[in-house]
Amino acid sequence: MRILRLDLGLDSGTVDFHPFVSIVHGLDDVKREGLINSLRGIVSGTTADLSGLVENNGELIELATANGEVLGPFTTEDVVMAVDAAQLGEHNEAALRAELDQLSRKAESDAVHVEEIRADLDPTALIRVQHLRQQLAGTAPVTAAELLRETNAQAIQNALDSIAGVQPMIYETKAEISGIISRLREYEQAQSEAKSHIARLNRRVKDAQSDHLRASDALADAEQRAVPRTLTAEEDARVEELAEIGFDRRGRRSKKRTEVDEAELTTLLRKVGQTTHAAYAMYRLAPTADPRGLADVERAKKALERAAYTLQTAKDGSANDSVTLKLAAQHNKLKDEAREQLGPMLPSDLATALLGLQDSSENPAWVEGITKVYDTLKAAGAPVEVEIEPTELAAWATNWLQNDLSSQESDRNSIDRPGLEQDLQRAEASLDRHARAMARIDRIEADANRSASYAREVQERLAIASGQGGLSKVDLLATISPLADRVRTEAGSAAPLVLVGEFNTLADFELEELLGELEVLAQGVQLIVVTDREKAATWASQVGLRRALRSTVIRMSA
Repeated sequence: MRILRLDLGLDSGTVDFHPFVSIVHGLDDVKREGLINSLRGIVSGTTADLSGLVENNGELIELATANGEVLGPFTTEDVVMAVDAAQLGEHNEAALRAELDQLSRKAESDAVHVEEIRADLDPTALIRVQHLRQQLAGTAPVTAAELLRETNAQAIQNALDSIAGVQPMIYETKAEISGIISRLREYEQAQSEAKSHIARLNRRVKDAQSDHLRASDALADAEQRAVPRTLTAEEDARVEELAEIGFDRRGRRSKKRTEVDEAELTTLLRKVGQTTHAAYAMYRLAPTADPRGLADVERAKKALERAAYTLQTAKDGSANDSVTLKLAAQHNKLKDEAREQLGPMLPSDLATALLGLQDSSENPAWVEGITKVYDTLKAAGAPVEVEIEPTELAAWATNWLQNDLSSQESDRNSIDRPGLEQDLQRAEASLDRHARAMARIDRIEADANRSASYAREVQERLAIASGQGGLSKVDLLATISPLADRVRTEAGSAAPLVLVGEFNTLADFELEELLGELEVLAQGVQLIVVTDREKAATWASQVGLRRALRSTVIRMSA
């Protein structure tokens, strides 16, 4: 349950709250007390005279229109905590030390008492009673030693079965990271489904690019062919030399050119598309391209224009495709969300990087199970080493069962009825003492656990009362966190936690750091900080509305 708005009355105004962290400032003593009492009332289920807006299990509820529905109580804890040194240190230090000493003496006494009771423990008594009764009835399949070994083997196997398939480590991922990974998988699925569609768009662009390249090459070839052909200086001089053969300086024929000379002259003239020297002389003055080459150039230009239009159309179609645009927008949003977790430089594999942020811890079920395997092995007399790695213990136990315990053979004992009856009486007496001792130890250990938990609370209170560390940021966080955990656990979901005071033992930068760390708690509880400390209000303004709210009282009009 998170409070979003609280009306303090017509003359007092209304206050808006952030779902995670709210810094409420600018209240006089009367309004502050009214606000705190109202917050306590909502958490304790007293909402009859209150007006406001709350969110509970995903539903928005107006308190004034709740039709008499009781929303709470959510927790029996007092959700209001003072954070100033004077208020936190009001505990009686001497009384706390005396209480702690008394708890310590009780723990020592309980430990001695337990050790005394352990003398009556006999874990094998039940097995002996069962086997002796079977022997007296003539139904005992094996000797007591064999039955004990079989029972030990079964106990070890049961312990191994209890951790079969249980992972030693638990990996937990924050909800926001899980959400990003889930949306990343959805994007990858959409990308996979659109793969053939995008491939068609890309193939269309690629084909258009190939056509454009071919049209460009064709134009270059046509322009090359359309360039007017000319002879080199050497070739031009040779043409003139061959043309002058058979004529004197006055232009009169003096002798006839040979066939070889004619053939060479014809070859040179044909290189520029001419057949006579006179025509070549005119052509040389103004070389022109072949009309057919010029026509080829025009056709090549039009073909290149068509190819360019087709290519641009294909590119525009690919760039403005609705599927492509939707995927791009989806991917950009995912990258923005990932940067909030991974920083500005994103890796290529977002999913792996995000999974790397998950928290890991030992699986309590596995720790309990592997401890039971070790204790059962020791009880069976197995030569297990103390230094063995816990992760290797299960394989060691399985191997020992298969290769050692199962290979042992026992001899059957002949039945001595009077002796068996005496043994049975002693075994039954041992079994009775064992049962009573176990019950007493269970009661003492349960009481010791409660005392140890209470002793830890007393130590925390004593540390505050004696001023250890000067009520640093760490001290305040250590004081606030247990209450937040208890409130969240008892409420079963989010519930408000109200911190009241000026944090007078912290410098401004320490207060900012504390508020930043308290944001983590705000995932499970709604933090409402009632303070006139300007640095707290400034922090709320700077971190942005997605994380916190700087709240003030808004006057209500009549």
